[in-house]
Amino acid sequence: MLDKIATEALSSGKPVRFYQFCNDLAPLLLQWSEEFCEKTGKRYQVTSVRNDFEYIYSSKKLALLEGHLLKPKRNQINSFTKNNNWSFAHISKENIEKVKQFNALWDEKRTEEEVTSLQKENIALEEAFAHFFELKMEGIVLLVEEKIVAFAIGFPLNEDTFLVLFEKAERSCKGAYTMINKLFANEISKKYTYINRAEDAGDEGLRKAKLSYQPEYLIEVNELVVY
Repeated sequence: MLDKIATEALSSGKPVRFYQFCNDLAPLLLQWSEEFCEKTGKRYQVTSVRNDFEYIYSSKKLALLEGHLLKPKRNQINSFTKNNNWSFAHISKENIEKVKQFNALWDEKRTEEEVTSLQKENIALEEAFAHFFELKMEGIVLLVEEKIVAFAIGFPLNEDTFLVLFEKAERSCKGAYTMINKLFANEISKKYTYINRAEDAGDEGLRKAKLSYQPEYLIEVNELVVY
């Protein structure tokens, strides 16, 4: 099958690219690449793509935020809980329309530079909203004075790992991002050992934020090109 795909792509003058595969799959793809290139006289190249590395956290550690390095996060949580009349709820059929409305308002407040990067994300998010219950997705909303100020959505990857796909918070609500992160981690930790918070897509601010939560490790992601 891979031979057929590669042959058809190369015959049109385009290189063959395999995106976002982890080190676990690298030996199989490398073996195929070597055999295919030996037969066809083509070349291949494997590149480690840092922007696509996935961040893996201990769900309990992310929920508890213990230790000196996470003290700033605890301070943000303490400030948020002290200064706000807050609550949280699971996303349900009763409140999902309000979550959609919050997301629409959140988008309106973005800058022109941010809007472009949000377009692709919102295509995926709209699909998630449309098939939320069908796909057995899970999520929570954070409320202040009964008004949504943040939400987080994801789904289980396997028996021990939960993938957080989307997380948005009202920027004017200080500490909302930290709070929704902790609350969702606490819910996830009841059933899953690890949390995968996906990649940073090369966004320096997002990378700094993800690293600040002290991941257990990063999953290396690669790209293979046959040309």
